[in-house]
Amino acid sequence: MKVTKRDEAIYSIDDVLAPRYYENLLEEFIPAHNNWVFRKKEWNAGSKDDKYPMWGNLQKATNAVNKDAYTNSMLGDNHVLLNVGSIGTLIVGSILKKPVELMRVNTNIQFMGQESTFHTDGFPHEWTLNIFVSERWDGEWGGEFVCENSTGDYTGFPFKPNCAILFRASLMHKGVAPNRFSPIERKTVAYTYREY
Repeated sequence: MKVTKRDEAIYSIDDVLAPRYYENLLEEFIPAHNNWVFRKKEWNAGSKDDKYPMWGNLQKATNAVNKDAYTNSMLGDNHVLLNVGSIGTLIVGSILKKPVELMRVNTNIQFMGQESTFHTDGFPHEWTLNIFVSERWDGEWGGEFVCENSTGDYTGFPFKPNCAILFRASLMHKGVAPNRFSPIERKTVAYTYREY
């Protein structure tokens, strides 16, 4: 694992997971294991500016006993995703040099044309670890991750398998959809942690 500080609130991480954990994460995106659903929107969903098609995510199963608890479930019951999230707790805590707690797990699946919009994941005391998940990727396929930096400018990071971006959750960011040259979808898992 190689960590590079890109800004006061952004780190890039190469080889973020050990091979066996990364392979487990890849397997979770096989549709035979977990259903893909295409109804995801950003926080501004329903606004008049909401023109983009919905993109996908893994169906977030939960053992919630009623509909309200299910709607408010931020972690779900996927043990592989939660296991990687607990590893992320150690990674994020060691980078920030402070304890953190896993608050939310989000998966994203984008095909060409399923463009994301700029959004935030949380508050200034929260951090998101966004892991790029793919067996292979060619830089010519697009799929960059774009994030606001501390000066208010935007920085793009290429999509690279088993790499991650750790950033303050209050920063505006988005995942760029793959372009027409990509034969496969762009997949990520975003873990949001609260520092304390």
